[in-house]
Amino acid sequence: MLLGAFGSLPSPPRGPWLLADIDGAAALEAAASMATRPRRRCAQAQWDAFVANKKVFEGEKGANGFRARLAAAIASLPPMHAPLSLDVGANCGQNIAFMQSFARRDPCDARVLAFEPSPNTADWLRRAIRTGRGLCGRKRCPDEPARVCERSVAIKQAAVSITRGSASFYSNLADGRLGTGNQLSSLTRRNPNSREYTVETVPLAAEVPPHANITLLKIDVEGNEPLVFASAAPVLPRTRLVQFECGGFAAQPALGYPQKQPLRSIVEFLARRGFHTFRLSAARLLRMDGPFWLPQYEKGSWAVFNCFAIRPEDPLYEAAVRPTLLNCVGRNRTAGFLSQKVVPDPV
Repeated sequence: MLLGAFGSLPSPPRGPWLLADIDGAAALEAAASMATRPRRRCAQAQWDAFVANKKVFEGEKGANGFRARLAAAIASLPPMHAPLSLDVGANCGQNIAFMQSFARRDPCDARVLAFEPSPNTADWLRRAIRTGRGLCGRKRCPDEPARVCERSVAIKQAAVSITRGSASFYSNLADGRLGTGNQLSSLTRRNPNSREYTVETVPLAAEVPPHANITLLKIDVEGNEPLVFASAAPVLPRTRLVQFECGGFAAQPALGYPQKQPLRSIVEFLARRGFHTFRLSAARLLRMDGPFWLPQYEKGSWAVFNCFAIRPEDPLYEAAVRPTLLNCVGRNRTAGFLSQKVVPDPV
């Protein structure tokens, strides 16, 4: 399915973008100046391949599949020293066992700082970590151990934002029950019958130990990811990997940003800190930063998916990322997109 020739990048959206202001300049023009014709062709080839294989990128499928690939790559490299992961929007703790696997020998050597503002969900998470039951909600995660190391997990019942204080938090289920639907709870009201709580808000950098290196920053806060990234700016230079849900970002009128914050602002925010950003699937990654950006990534159902960011000099880039990149060379640039053959990306 071809959606038209990819000639030139459109002008960036106008408006006050939170993450551009954090850097003191609207740097969204950078992608257009970086673009070259071969990379533009590669961006279009990526889009064609994505359209043809959309199902493997949807929802949690891409994130779960890539997580297994990343775990295998981590196991092939020298052990990490005292890894620290930040789970922002921890929900039921679905990612904690994976984060503790970074230690390899003893899960207790891997520290996890989990942020969960919902009172009911935070209580569930504490019980799940203590008992080893319910880390994926009402059923055990099929690919994770029954227990995690409780003493190396710290739970902060708060929402991450750019200021310390309080904010309204909306439970997606009117009675505040924990369930699949409650995973959509956030600082943004999405259901007129939502139950409203007042929750504490904290800046992420203020909660991280000084000078601590962060192995993985995972963000899933149902539309308020730009707030978390703005809050995380001081710690991103010492952050190795970033995974975030990218879809349906909310406006922040209380902070002076009345328009919906675009995904492109996050991608370029990370690029200015040296990260390459990718759209996740189990089989292939699609690069999105700089000249690889396409405006279609902001539109409709295409905009709900998971992203992963890593610096190209990281050893994990060669071990886990490069073998999954789309080969854009040749007449049939999308051939073998989901094949088992590993084709290094030449770009």
